[in-house]
Amino acid sequence: MIWQIIRSLHRAAKLQQRTAAASELGHASLGVLNVTIIRPSTPSFLADELGIPAQTVTRAIADLEAANLITRVADPNDGRSYIVEPTADGIRTITEFRQSLAEEFAVHLSDWEPQVIEQFASRLTKLVEFLEGNKPVPSVRERRPNPWR
Repeated sequence: MIWQIIRSLHRAAKLQQRTAAASELGHASLGVLNVTIIRPSTPSFLADELGIPAQTVTRAIADLEAANLITRVADPNDGRSYIVEPTADGIRTITEFRQSLAEEFAVHLSDWEPQVIEQFASRLTKLVEFLEGNKPVPSVRERRPNPWR
């Protein structure tokens, strides 16, 4: 039964990724915009949060900025970096995407009782929060001294 939960969570994540990839913005840009709606972020935070290469984040930021969906502001904590924030158009775009996705999910839950949906959402949220809090920390590779120095 536990494996069924794990497999279902994985399949749901894959479905979400395919939906994002099929969107006009694409997977990486949509992910960047979605995270910045939750909190303005640095490119390095976005790469870590989304689990994508920094170069992909940089391209997504450039595309989103060209589309006037995000803006860059100086990072007050690091003069070498910047923070990405959504514009009004960016907020509208992600709100429309979320609404469309929610409507698609609602069709599949139409025969569920509202309290069952509420319980499921609550339990799923608790599970994901627990998993996020207990995700393994990658081991830091021991750095070997440079023999040429």
